Amino acid sequence: MQAMERLFRVASSELPFLPYDLILAWATLYREVFGKPPWNDDLDVPRLVHGINRDLERPRAEAFIALAGHGTGEEEFLGGVLGYAVSRRDLDEISNHTPLGFLFENGSEGGEVFFVDTLCVDENHRRKGIGEELLRSLIEAARAKYGLKSVILRTHPEATEAVRLFRRVEFQELGINDRQHADRTWWRLAIQEG
Repeated sequence: MQAMERLFRVASSELPFLPYDLILAWATLYREVFGKPPWNDDLDVPRLVHGINRDLERPRAEAFIALAGHGTGEEEFLGGVLGYAVSRRDLDEISNHTPLGFLFENGSEGGEVFFVDTLCVDENHRRKGIGEELLRSLIEAARAKYGLKSVILRTHPEATEAVRLFRRVEFQELGINDRQHADRTWWRLAIQEG
């Protein structure tokens, strides 16, 4: 990875603060990643900054970011992942009432599952394990801190790099299209104890 040092910082509902420059870098990367095919989302950075801040303030939220160049005075934002525990009602709202209630019927502690809202890695730093390390860190936080046994996310089936990553981490595609974003499908990971 050239002369770069990877550094992962965590923000959580206990400490929902990231410096503005990092949130701005994250929002800018998010727009770059999800503004392209297959996503083609039309997003503006100020709205994304607000959304990231709002999600970091949710109860039982976790975020991990990857930075390069730590100690040089100029850190480069490589990627980030953000997720939070959701109730059945929260998930209904997020998914526009996609039929996902079965996720809460078999062992979801406290009637919650952990929703991976955002995962993105800079195009120039993909295929270096950053996305996987970010995602595994988030899954471990969901298991260790909150005791949750199920992690869910939605993705576009044509996002081949993301789909490969989710399969490698052992997510299972549920075969259910999202009603909020009809071109995306839901995936689930059953978290193992320990």
